[in-house]
Amino acid sequence: MELSLICPLAHLDMSYLLPGRFCIAPIAAANEDYFAFFQNAAGKGYKVILDNGVFEAITIEDDRLIAMAKDMGATTLIAPDTIGANAAANYVKAVAFCSKARNLYYNGQLMFVVQCPVNHDTEFWKVLDLALTEPFFDVIGICRDAVYNAFG
Repeated sequence: MELSLICPLAHLDMSYLLPGRFCIAPIAAANEDYFAFFQNAAGKGYKVILDNGVFEAITIEDDRLIAMAKDMGATTLIAPDTIGANAAANYVKAVAFCSKARNLYYNGQLMFVVQCPVNHDTEFWKVLDLALTEPFFDVIGICRDAVYNAFG
């Protein structure tokens, strides 16, 4: 994706120039207009990333998140992760989620976002190396907070 933007519902129309759309799942689950905006964008061929909403601290059950991605037509679905959590545990959780997504016939790209606790740069690199060989992951995301946790 060349560029996408997280923005509030009131300003979504301002993102029309961008090739991608970045949707926050908990907001889409709570707001029909927000969901419809991204569903419409996917229908028009825009790249739509459905984020699990970890920054919003609202957890959406795996099956519901996968169904939402399918209903929306999201091109990429970010596997659930936990900011600052053990990198290996996040990896295992993401692999299990991606396996479930494929079993529930989600055909879009699956993204793993590397996370780690503060000062765990070795763990960050080890899990990143492991993720690069994982066939379930089509895309690897590197979050600003994870980089800060790993390297300060």
